[in-house]
Amino acid sequence: MDNQIENNANTEILKKQISDLETELFRTKADAEVNLAIAMARPRNIEAAKVMLNKNGILTENGIDSEILKNNIATLKQENPWLFEDSAKKELFYDSGISNGFIPSPDDSQLSDEEYYKRIMK
Repeated sequence: MDNQIENNANTEILKKQISDLETELFRTKADAEVNLAIAMARPRNIEAAKVMLNKNGILTENGIDSEILKNNIATLKQENPWLFEDSAKKELFYDSGISNGFIPSPDDSQLSDEEYYKRIMK
């Protein structure tokens, strides 16, 4: 009889530990999803953006409500444009000289030596 009571107590302890771990996993997944969404918005300081983000209504029983999260991040960007990198920022383009298949390059065997050197020295 004592053994059965002890087994019941151990079962309850294990159930509580499993419940705690599931809750911790849920929170970890939710935090990761919020962190990813904030990072995709390209803040200058991710920790500041996380602190300033309105978290009301984001967390539901099933996880993160993506629409509310997107709206809250958009509102944060609109209210604090200094916190985020300029999305219209010029992208640098470097030409490696290697054809990537999109632009046909002339056949080097058909070029004269002078034309070949001009092409590679651009």
